[in-house]
Amino acid sequence: MLVLYYFEELTMKQIGLLFGVVESRISQMHAAVIRRLRPRLKGLREHTRQPRMKSPPVSAGVAAKIPV
Repeated sequence: MLVLYYFEELTMKQIGLLFGVVESRISQMHAAVIRRLRPRLKGLREHTRQPRMKSPPVSAGVAAKIPV
């Protein structure tokens, strides 16, 4: 259903016709899937997030040579 909606750009009504259910049922199914995916995707993002590296300090001599 998600592929049909987001990638094939079918409407919920069209998807409902393919699945043999009414548009409102597709909407309910869509909402349920999104509710289940959000925490999983958030967990995946937090799990794969790389720690930020701190930039090395810039010495006064180097900073003075940077054109403004």
